[in-house]
Amino acid sequence: MDLQQAMNDARNAEDGQPKMRALQTAYAIADNEKNLPLSLHIRYMYIQESIFSGDRLGALLVFPEFLAMYDAHPELDDPRIDEEVSYAFRWVIEAAGEFYQVSVSQADGWFSEYARRLDEQGISRKIVYMKSSLYYRHIDRKRALSDFKLFLKAPEDGNSDGLALNTDHIVLMKLYQGDEAGAMKTAKPIFEGKLPNFNLPHQTMADFADFYLAFGEYDKALDMADKLYPTTKGDPFFLKSSSIALEAVTEYDLKRAAEMFSTEFPNFEKSKNPFLRYYFASAAAKLFNRMSPKGNLPKGLDGSFYGIAKDLADKFDARNGTSYFNDRLNGRTEDYYV
Repeated sequence: MDLQQAMNDARNAEDGQPKMRALQTAYAIADNEKNLPLSLHIRYMYIQESIFSGDRLGALLVFPEFLAMYDAHPELDDPRIDEEVSYAFRWVIEAAGEFYQVSVSQADGWFSEYARRLDEQGISRKIVYMKSSLYYRHIDRKRALSDFKLFLKAPEDGNSDGLALNTDHIVLMKLYQGDEAGAMKTAKPIFEGKLPNFNLPHQTMADFADFYLAFGEYDKALDMADKLYPTTKGDPFFLKSSSIALEAVTEYDLKRAAEMFSTEFPNFEKSKNPFLRYYFASAAAKLFNRMSPKGNLPKGLDGSFYGIAKDLADKFDARNGTSYFNDRLNGRTEDYYV
């Protein structure tokens, strides 16, 4: 197979794993032909597909090789590749928190390295502070809040995530500090559709729903779940949001929750992302705790979801040096939002 055919196969492949496998074939051919610009570009395409296909594991595995290849050839003068390296960096540092296999020290090294590269190019660190404050919420509250303040102060530029996602991040961090009223006020343009984005408004609604679940405000959580789930339903990339919605619906309507479980379960089975698997298993455990695993649920399933969620919670908490994931699994996260 030649490179052109391999690229055609990748373009025509189904999104997710099929496209990623086709891109692997394509960059192997580019490597064999010693076509460095294409080797780098196709790896970038692979990382992008992995990030947005829902599991992100492939991106974490290929990124170090991608970065090493780029750094080994400073003679390259290609603005497109420079930009692709920057985008890949931001995606990977965000994904690092979703894999307990990535140590805190390794992730911290990526944050520092990305910041160094941005400084060299005279680019704002806003994107770094955004991702690091997101990452450290479950690890180091002082660091998360400090980096959030730096995020707010850092100048906006073309390298940031843009007004919509920046606003969503502010909402999340206001909730993190227990400021529901401030978060709702900030979220207003998102909910009114004035800040459209691929991830919005359902991501913002899921953050509110998770907040309300922590405080036992199930009516508010259900309201958010009802609004977000039509958008996230059946999409593997949004399994976290769908799982939070499932948890909220479980408090009110077991039949509907069972239907949601059946819809999302195939995405859980296929996912290699432990963060997404934790959220689904946690919600499923609460559903199974409320009803028999018969009736509307797929045959052959039992109440093992708590064990799956507990195993993942233990691994995330061990990596983070905290108890957040176990606390959330057991309904004890009120003190997290202060």
